[in-house]
Amino acid sequence: MDEITIIGRMAVALAVGLVIGLERGWSERNAPEGSRVAGLRTFALIGLAGGIDALVGLELSSVVAAMVAFALAGLLVAVRLAPPPSNDIGATTEVAAIVTFALGLIAGLGHAVPAAAGAVATALLLGLKPILHRWLRALAQREMFAALQLFLISAVVLPLLPDEAMGPYDAINPYRLWWMVVLIATVSLAGYAAMRVLGARAGILVTGLCGGLISSTATTLALARRANTLGDLGGATTASILATCTTMVVRMAVIAVAVWPPLALALAPPLGAMGLIGAAATIWFWRNGEQEREASPAMAPGNPLDLPGAVAFGALLACIMVLAQASRSAFGPPGLYVLSGISGLVDVDAISLSVAEDAQRSLGIDIAAISLVIAACVNTAVKAGFTIAVAPARIARRVGPVLVGMILVGVLALAITRL
Repeated sequence: MDEITIIGRMAVALAVGLVIGLERGWSERNAPEGSRVAGLRTFALIGLAGGIDALVGLELSSVVAAMVAFALAGLLVAVRLAPPPSNDIGATTEVAAIVTFALGLIAGLGHAVPAAAGAVATALLLGLKPILHRWLRALAQREMFAALQLFLISAVVLPLLPDEAMGPYDAINPYRLWWMVVLIATVSLAGYAAMRVLGARAGILVTGLCGGLISSTATTLALARRANTLGDLGGATTASILATCTTMVVRMAVIAVAVWPPLALALAPPLGAMGLIGAAATIWFWRNGEQEREASPAMAPGNPLDLPGAVAFGALLACIMVLAQASRSAFGPPGLYVLSGISGLVDVDAISLSVAEDAQRSLGIDIAAISLVIAACVNTAVKAGFTIAVAPARIARRVGPVLVGMILVGVLALAITRL
């Protein structure tokens, strides 16, 4: 077993402890300091100890692994039944000692890197006690359940779905479709967390920039829905949506540079024009909204995860996939331009990578550039439609014209340089 595999297994074991510890720590967050047998850190350490113990059993001896497990069980029972006179019944130190012992075992087996990684993770968990406890005390019940729901749909539901084409025209891949649902829900929760930590105004801009690096389409929809709960932050919300759409143009340029730089040069005028319009509008609306009243930490009512909205987008995406395949079946093998337009209905990364690779081999630069600009313009139009349909009217009136302007300047720059 190589060291990367071992670290991966230890990380999963640690994650298991963190998930369970999240719920246990939150439920006892108001208990006096030292009165909990096990909280977030202790459960995380127990999970890590279990993963290490399993590796010890595989690499060394099942007898030693069993002894460590019995020692941990005996420790927890003893702490529960016989609390010390100081009433400090926390078990973190004892569990940390067991983890240290197990880490020493795997280090002795020659796995130095996993042992060092486990030691660093243990030290961080121990040192983060004040921060983690303060975070648990500030965590609202709906936020905790939102995190648990995200774990459910990503770690439980997603692995069970088949990763193969099925349904009408074999257009639907359940695994990839649900992955988009997970992605949208993650963006929604991450945006909520960013607003809680950084404040609503700065947090929503960070969400737009970072979410746009993953999926600008999903992030635009999540931000448009979130805009309904941020009535006093119209400028910041507008800037965030436009930043997401601008990030899409940057992603396409990066893909082109990475695959075939000559194509990036051909795309520079249209994508550059679109990016400049989007960036300028983002900065203008952000500065224009500097006097907006900062929402309180308790803003954003409702479910931070926005799972119903994510599922609704997944259903819409499934319909688009079926319609795209139906169009191909009805009209025969589509031309590259039609395929680019259909791909742009969902996102641009797949078509960008495919066209860039084809351009490097045999496809002409002009054809490749036109195809990618079509995808970018269609995708921008889709995001404009999402914003108009979902976001409040005051946001749609700001975002819509900018996105239309990005499309127009992109087409004009393409026509001047390539047509």
